[in-house]
Amino acid sequence: MANQIRPRIAPAKTIKEAQAQAKTLGVDADYSHFDLETANMVNAALDETKQLFPGITVPSVRTMQSCDEAVLRRAAQLAETNPRFLGLLPGATEPTKRIMTAVSAEEVARGIKADAEKAFAIFHSREYGIFVNEDYAKDNERFNREKARRKDLGWSAVGSAKGTVDHEIGHQLDDVLGISGKPEVLSLYRGSGGMEGIQSGLSGNAAKKPQEFVAEAWSEYRNSASPRPIARQVGDWVIDAYEKQYGGAVT
Repeated sequence: MANQIRPRIAPAKTIKEAQAQAKTLGVDADYSHFDLETANMVNAALDETKQLFPGITVPSVRTMQSCDEAVLRRAAQLAETNPRFLGLLPGATEPTKRIMTAVSAEEVARGIKADAEKAFAIFHSREYGIFVNEDYAKDNERFNREKARRKDLGWSAVGSAKGTVDHEIGHQLDDVLGISGKPEVLSLYRGSGGMEGIQSGLSGNAAKKPQEFVAEAWSEYRNSASPRPIARQVGDWVIDAYEKQYGGAVT
């Protein structure tokens, strides 16, 4: 079953090795501000995702606090290959393009850093990838402890650091496959008993909006041996959507 996929790569022994492993998965990872346990945990989630969805790649993983240079570099690449991504008119002069790229990238970086005050991690977009709060990236024990506490409070579906990374990967899958906008998903979201029903059946975070509903469901689907009905249904829909869009069966 899809929720029983396990990583193929062995845990790295150094941060340098962990970054090299991520590169083999097509991911530009900067683990210089991660501890080794967290880097290996992220790689495990990335590897499992690549096995399930070979057509989808998380472009980048790094900390929120160190995002500036990477965001600017990525924005410049995007502006060069797809000017409309940053709202530039085709044919814009190079000086205009450079200015607009820098402004847009700075806005992205500011937003990511602002989220570092309140989030464990975020998925920004399919262009920029996943950013992990350095306070947790560098302390795996604290990361898992805080996530377990959030689960005990009913806010998170999964009480582990890996559950957080799979949650952010769930956002990328939703972004690519459009899961949260599908009628059947919206019907399940709206018909699950409001805040109280969704918190009981999944998590408090899932009740915030359909996008969080999908990400929390995917996190539980990937990390529980027995996903609850909401998580199992949404997880199956994610698999089905990928198969329809990319062809071939997810194993």
